[in-house]
Amino acid sequence: MPIKQPVLSENTKQILQRVSIFVLCVLIIVYVLYQFMRQYTSGVSTEPVVMATISDPVTAEGYIFRNEQLIYAPNQSVNYLVSNEDRVGVGIPLADLYNTPANPAVQSELDNIERQLSILQQSNIDTSYVTESTGEIDGSIQGDYMAILNGLAARDLDDLQQNRDSMLVDMNKRQLLTNTSQPYTAQIAQLQQEQAQIWGDLRSPSSGYTGTVTSPCSGYFSRQVDGLESVFSYAAVANLTQDSFEQMVAQMQSASPPPGTQVVGKMISDYYWYMACECPILDEQYFTAGNSYTVTFQYNINSPVNCTLSNVVEAYGSDKVLLVFVTMDKPTSFDFTREQSVTVATNTYTGMQVPKDAVRIVDGVTGVYTMQGNIVQFRRVNIITGRDDFYLCDPTPPQLDASDPAAQYPYLQLYDTVIVSGTGLYDGKVLQ
Repeated sequence: MPIKQPVLSENTKQILQRVSIFVLCVLIIVYVLYQFMRQYTSGVSTEPVVMATISDPVTAEGYIFRNEQLIYAPNQSVNYLVSNEDRVGVGIPLADLYNTPANPAVQSELDNIERQLSILQQSNIDTSYVTESTGEIDGSIQGDYMAILNGLAARDLDDLQQNRDSMLVDMNKRQLLTNTSQPYTAQIAQLQQEQAQIWGDLRSPSSGYTGTVTSPCSGYFSRQVDGLESVFSYAAVANLTQDSFEQMVAQMQSASPPPGTQVVGKMISDYYWYMACECPILDEQYFTAGNSYTVTFQYNINSPVNCTLSNVVEAYGSDKVLLVFVTMDKPTSFDFTREQSVTVATNTYTGMQVPKDAVRIVDGVTGVYTMQGNIVQFRRVNIITGRDDFYLCDPTPPQLDASDPAAQYPYLQLYDTVIVSGTGLYDGKVLQ
């Protein structure tokens, strides 16, 4: 007796058809992914070739010399009228004195107004005569933004205020250039009025106001003093010897103000400043008087200073040499702490950075394997110098004669993709 075949309903047929299509689609996707992985996954790790600059550092303990004049005043409460490191002219009011206790809240308010005025005055450009484009300003804004992020990530907050204020200035300028804001003349006038009102109240007969300290000369005003201003002076650096330098360092005793007075700050009355340090005499080979060097100070890691080596001082029988640097550079918010470790960059090298693990020798030629699409190609390199885990290679190496066997391999180029690790590699291999 023949077996009766089951009859599928139309609904069941549609379900089976959809399932079949779904399974077929899954199989097609799996197949495509498999072919993609076969084509582009090769079991090698790579990284692009980039330019890098390194130097041979010499580290020492540095001491700062500046032309500084202390400002004395009666031993009373002080309200400062200018910000730290502001440039002022001779006779400019620096601080008010009171015979009543100081009010930190008032000083804080004055400092805040001074900061806002500085930002708005720098922002208030003449839009009829513009030397900056919005593109340049956008680049500056992006640079300040990245500096803020990098500082936060590194927990380095020294330049945070400076970068934030710089970004605010550029954002304000951009608003003026794009006509999305009006000039800040009114805001500046309002802040100046508030500032004058506070000063007026502070100098009223009932405030205890006794007088104002003014600048004895033009220059930069600093509230930070260490009592060593007369020791590490221009006069001292002009005739510096190893013996006199070591005596100054050994006797770093702060001077006390005359009885009944206090130091309210100091004036730095010259653009030039000096830094002196001692290093082993073996390091003297890296230095030549008159040459320029990049110096990084311990408390100003993100603000390297370009200095000229003014003098190299030797002493008979000494195993050290004294280096005296001079500079006009004054980065914003630079910390002029008298004594701080310094790192002087001597020999500087620039080249293409290549991981040491990538460098191989093929047919007696030093080079690296690179990826050109999915084809492995050997590229020779001319190594300049190296560090623990990478080499710097010459970006413009000399060309070889065509008869030289090494000439069959082209030189490595900037932005080539270098194979850092992989097995069974050879020139011309196709990676599957």
